Amino acid sequence: MNGYNVHFVLPSDAPDELKDGVKDQIVARRITAPTVYGYDLAWFADEACTIPWEFTSSIYSAKTLYSKWSLHKFTVIFKTQDGGLVESKSADYKTTTTAPKAPTREGYAFLGWYKDTAGKTPWNFATDKVEGDVILYAKWAKGVENNGYYNKDVTITFNEATATLNGKAFTSGTIVKKEGTYTLVARDASGNETTVKFTIDKTAPKAPIVNKVTSTTTLVTGTAEPGTKIYVRVETKIIGTGIVDKYGNFTVSIDKQKVSTKLYVTAEDEAGNESDATKVTVSK
Repeated sequence: MNGYNVHFVLPSDAPDELKDGVKDQIVARRITAPTVYGYDLAWFADEACTIPWEFTSSIYSAKTLYSKWSLHKFTVIFKTQDGGLVESKSADYKTTTTAPKAPTREGYAFLGWYKDTAGKTPWNFATDKVEGDVILYAKWAKGVENNGYYNKDVTITFNEATATLNGKAFTSGTIVKKEGTYTLVARDASGNETTVKFTIDKTAPKAPIVNKVTSTTTLVTGTAEPGTKIYVRVETKIIGTGIVDKYGNFTVSIDKQKVSTKLYVTAEDEAGNESDATKVTVSK
C-alpha cells in the first residue's frame, strides 16, 4: 500500500496487552485511532503530550504520535431482586471490585451476590475481575431475617444451596417451631458460606410492675423485663412509650392525666409478644 507511515509510541509503563494491540499504520490521508479493549487512549502530536491529535486531520508525511493511557472504567450493577434500590459502581478493567452494603428485605436473609438470577454462580470479590459491564444479583433465603426475632413458627426456603441449622443438616422448606436461638449456615456449590442468626420466642413478658400515678405525674415508672418496650395507654390510645433498661427499670413520659383515669401499661419483647396489661388508676 502506498502512503505514509504512522508510528504510535506508548509509554514504557503500558501493559503488554496494550502494546500488542497498538500497531503502526500506513495511510494515504487519514489516521484511524487505535483502540484496545479495556483501555482508554489519548493521542498527541508531541512527545510531551501537550498537543492533542485530531484524527479528522489529514497527513502529508510520515507521522509519530504519542499516547497517554488509562484503564477503562466499567459499570458494576447490583440488582437486589426486590430488596430495594439498584446500586451501581465503577471498576477499572481487570481489577476486583468491592461489595456494597448488604441489602435488607423484610422476611428474607441476604445470602450474597451472584452472576445469575437463579443464584448458581457466586461472584468472588477477592478474585473475580471486572472485564466488562457486569450485573450481579442478590440471593435470598425466604422466611427469616438476619438477627430477626419471631413469635411464631418460621419456614425457611432457599435454592441452589445446602444448609445446617445449629450444626445439623437442614432442608429448604422445613418449619422451625421450637423456641430458641438459631444459626443457619447456607453453603453454595462453590463452598461460600453465609450465616444467618435468628430467635424464636413465643413467650410474652410478665406484666410490668407500675409505681403510683397521680394527677401531677408526668413520668410513669416501674420495672419490667429488660429490653422490652413499654406502652402506656388510655383505653386503646397510646399516650407514651419507653424502653426498659438493662436493670429492669423504665420511665415513660406522659401528659398529666385526670383523677380516676385508668392507664393500661404493657411490655412488648423483640419478637412482638406483648404482656398482659397492668391497670393503674390515676389518684390525687
